[in-house]
Formats: sequence, C-alpha cells, structure tokens
Amino acid sequence: QIGRPSTLIELAAGGGWRVAPGGVYDEKYVRRRIQRTVLFVCTGNTCRSPMAEAIALHEAEKSAGSGGVPTVVRSAGIMGGGGAGTTPETLAALREIGVMITPSRSKALSHAMVDEADVVFAMTRSHAAAVTELAPSAASKVHLLNPRGEDIPDPIGAGQERYTALAREMTPMIQRRLREMEP
Repeated sequence: QIGRPSTLIELAAGGGWRVAPGGVYDEKYVRRRIQRTVLFVCTGNTCRSPMAEAIALHEAEKSAGSGGVPTVVRSAGIMGGGGAGTTPETLAALREIGVMITPSRSKALSHAMVDEADVVFAMTRSHAAAVTELAPSAASKVHLLNPRGEDIPDPIGAGQERYTALAREMTPMIQRRLREMEP
C-alpha cells in the first residue's frame, strides 16, 4: 500500500512477537496469517466441545514439533456460559485416551469468537445453524465436526463408557479436520 509505512514485527528474545502500530497491517491481520484458530461448538460447553478442544490441542502440539501451523483451539456452547465445569466423565474419558486437560469453565458462544476463528466445527446441525444465525457472514467457515455430516450425540447421562467411546470416535475426526486445514 503506497503512502503507508511497512508493517514492523518486533521479535522478542523469548520467542514472542508483536506488531508495531502504524503499519499497513495490524496485529490481528498478521496473527491470522501465521496461526490458525479453531473453534468447537456444542450446547453447554461441558462435554463435547471441551473434549474436542482438548483432543485438538493434543494433536496440534504433536504437529507443532514437526513444523506444523501454530494452532489456537477454543470451545464454546450455544447455551453455555454459566461457568459450569467440564464434566468428570469428560475428564476421565480424555485421561483414558492419553489426553491431559485442565478443567475449565463453560463459555457462551459470542460473535467475536466466531469472527476470530478460521474454522468453526459444530457437533450437530442445530449447533451449526445457531452459529450461522449469530454470525451470518461466517456461514462458509462453519462445518460439522463429523466429516460424514452426521450429528455427534450428547453423552450427558449415558455413562462413562459412552464418554470414553465418544473420545475415541472424535479423535480421528479431529485429526482429519486438522489435516484438511493444512496449507
């Protein structure tokens, strides 16, 4: 852009960076070019989406060592936000498959979250519809997590075996979805 100063990216000795103000591109633009943000959405953000978030973070950490794209992973619920904790069954299922997670509190889906995400993976068609209703301009980046286009049922009340089975079922879906995002 002629007439505007170049974008200056200051690198920190510890590995961080920041964009100096006043350049052609702001920090948000630069950040979106050097990392990807994935958002998982379910109903209450206590089971499926935090499970998917933990699995995706685990997979992203494995690929980061091999030069993969830095990935920010988040989750939210279309009816979440009450600060409920991740269910004990979800935590146990993740431990069972070797994925460590720090228990978190549920977060309500916001327009800003959708806007910041490069891709949004919904657990069901109704979740995908709720995301596009909240942010109609984001419709092209909203997909079902299941590549076959099937809903991922809520495991609430189904017992620990169902949660563990769900974690095992979601892992290859998430691996595939992350591979699909590779440049």
